[in-house]
Amino acid sequence: SVKYGFDAMMSDCLIELSVQRQQEMLTVSIADNGAGFPDKVINELGQAVRHPESADVDARHIGILNVCRRLHLIYGDGFSMELSNRTTGGALVTLCFPPESPRTII
Repeated sequence: SVKYGFDAMMSDCLIELSVQRQQEMLTVSIADNGAGFPDKVINELGQAVRHPESADVDARHIGILNVCRRLHLIYGDGFSMELSNRTTGGALVTLCFPPESPRTII
């Protein structure tokens, strides 16, 4: 977000973090007011986060994929990640997972 979304910004850079519990899931939303994701990146990373074990993405996006892979290791199919652009501008990443980990990672 910081490296790519804010490179050319002249105004204040903002990152918003929101955590909500909805039924039996935690939803963490990270939004910014930067440039947002290009459509190609949303499509490419969208596929990668749905199948992180076999994803092959551009090296510039490896950070998002690493986060996805690690959370998928802990939560399995209970984890999901969605990438989108906000209608007001900027990017939005939404993570959903159970409030307690079903696995112990050492």
